[in-house]
Amino acid sequence: MPPAHAPDVVTARLEQLLSSIETSAAQLKQHLARRTHNAAKNEDSSSFPSYPFYDDPDACSSAFLMKMACERLITLVTPPHLTVMEQCTSFFTTAAMRICLEHNVAQHIYDLSEGDRGAPLQELSQAAMLDQELMTEVCNGSSKIGAYAEEKFNTSKQAGEDVAASPGLTPFGMYSGLPIYQWFHRPENQPRAQNFNQAMRGLARAMGFASILSDYPFNKLPPNTTLVDAGGGIGAMAEMILPVCPTLKMVVQDLEPVIEAAKSSPSDVIQGLMAEGRVSFEAHDFLKNQKEDLRGSAFLVCHVLLNQSDADSLQILKCIRNSDPSRLLIIDRLYGPFFPNEATSAEGEKEIYDTIRESYANTQDPKGRPGSQVLGGVFDMIMASMFVTKTRTLEQWVDLLTKAGYSLVGITPLRASFGHAVIEAKMV
Repeated sequence: MPPAHAPDVVTARLEQLLSSIETSAAQLKQHLARRTHNAAKNEDSSSFPSYPFYDDPDACSSAFLMKMACERLITLVTPPHLTVMEQCTSFFTTAAMRICLEHNVAQHIYDLSEGDRGAPLQELSQAAMLDQELMTEVCNGSSKIGAYAEEKFNTSKQAGEDVAASPGLTPFGMYSGLPIYQWFHRPENQPRAQNFNQAMRGLARAMGFASILSDYPFNKLPPNTTLVDAGGGIGAMAEMILPVCPTLKMVVQDLEPVIEAAKSSPSDVIQGLMAEGRVSFEAHDFLKNQKEDLRGSAFLVCHVLLNQSDADSLQILKCIRNSDPSRLLIIDRLYGPFFPNEATSAEGEKEIYDTIRESYANTQDPKGRPGSQVLGGVFDMIMASMFVTKTRTLEQWVDLLTKAGYSLVGITPLRASFGHAVIEAKMV
């Protein structure tokens, strides 16, 4: 164990961080009391009403100290590789800001807003001459970093009409002429497909799936359960789950080129599991009904539906339902719940933070706890550019499951992840 990670060092680090935050909070409360007193006497003449600490150098210093301490506190709940990946995805935030500037989005929001009514996305996309679905992802992602105010999800400032999915090729498809997975399956692109498969194995760990067994009790599934990993690639999840769940067996499904790659170059762990007969690989298109011998199995759909449209996702879930699954486990990103960045009244601000505090305090809530909205916004843009899909909200997941003939059982957030959760459902 590195000296910096020794328990006594981490404890001392946490004590110092909390002490810094508490000291800063006490000083800022004194500043707030003075500000409230001056406002009551109509003596509040701040030159920076939107930045209440700027007129008081001591309060400003305290706020900066708290900011630095909170940034360091984040490192105690966010693994370093997630921090690195978060920074790497900042390219999409930069691209979104460039789109907003080139299409004068801020001015259009101003022109389309009337009083408390913001700019509905349909009108905004028409004024900016941008695709409505991509405009949605750009606005959602931008609002999470404070570029715009968003009072209700999928709107800029206030509620607009529901956003319809846009047909056609993705930006990648426009460039290459094919959707990304079809492009990978072309013979001349096989080396890149192999690199992609290996990258997905590594990404499963980088995205926090390696800690999944600490969050979801796979080891409590009934003995001798067969878990079918639909769209399981080269077996990344089997490699993590099976070594610590000795009574489980897994069937990993994917398209034939991927299954051939999995069989031809298995990891040492997968090779051992194959020799024990605990994992098998099967070529299968998840848009078609499952084989009869898998009827009654448990099904895992990991990091698949975020790449699929609502129509294809519905088809995948219906095909699984036709096999009478004993349970359905979906591991995917969960966007939200949505919390506005700001309110227009003192009561509104209190309501925002009361809701946030209640969401984190209720550990038994089957909907799970909220995660980073910034990451959700970034990955929403990534999905839009690669697949013309979206990161779904809880309401959208429930709607999708209901249409496919399932009911939500519960949600288990994955702590060391990019906003992923295990979404458990059962047939109705």
